[in-house]
Amino acid sequence: MMRHPDRLREADRQQLAEVLARCSELEAASRLVRTFAEILTTRSGQHLEDWIATVRAEDLPDWRRERSSWRSRGFDSGHWPGTLFSCSWWSWG
Repeated sequence: MMRHPDRLREADRQQLAEVLARCSELEAASRLVRTFAEILTTRSGQHLEDWIATVRAEDLPDWRRERSSWRSRGFDSGHWPGTLFSCSWWSWG
């Protein structure tokens, strides 16, 4: 799920599709991860607010804690302090 779809072997692609078809939450998480990766790799930061709105609408249980973290940093308010890379949950080390 974390690998670019173009870099998956056909067998892996089929296996992933089967797993995602069995779990709607995992399928939604996969879609969100891929969209976020596309935002980062294409430097399309203007789409972050829409992405967060989509995360909020999906209401995935395991993502609620992260959404709370975003709110405490001001990311969920439409005001983007600093850069995304300054967040502790997205650190280059």
